[in-house]
Amino acid sequence: YTAEDRLFAGYAMLDWGLAESVRVVGGARLERSEVELEATSTIGTPTRATPNYTDVLPAVSITWKLSDNQNLRFSGSQTLSRPEYRELANVQFREVLGGDNVIGNPDLRRTLVRNLDIRWEWYPNPGEVIAISGFYKYFENPIIRAVTSDNNCRFTFNNGETAENV
Repeated sequence: YTAEDRLFAGYAMLDWGLAESVRVVGGARLERSEVELEATSTIGTPTRATPNYTDVLPAVSITWKLSDNQNLRFSGSQTLSRPEYRELANVQFREVLGGDNVIGNPDLRRTLVRNLDIRWEWYPNPGEVIAISGFYKYFENPIIRAVTSDNNCRFTFNNGETAENV
């Protein structure tokens, strides 16, 4: 396959000291992705995939200074994951590890990921940190590997509805 991948993006950010002990950093990335992928199978059948997306990816982080050596951080953001070219190319290939036959899916959509994080940090001495963190991720249209419905022991890629990770 051959592919052309164009990505246009811009970012705006604001760093604001809400109070002496609270700092807020927020912003958004505006992104336009355009992919043109052309693939030809070993028997000469051409296929094409042209996913295009415009996304706004916001992010905010709040740091609360609990003391001179402790912070509590909260953050939220939206990110994404685009399909790989081999996942989009509607041609069969054999994986190096395992030897499975796999065929791409030109109808794949990119995955949107909403992220939430919390982190407590303690700096007992210069250069040392002890931290406890937690996170939550919500995936919209996650890309999953699936068995094809043609009973030829092949795998493909599909979009699931949603997924979560904690």
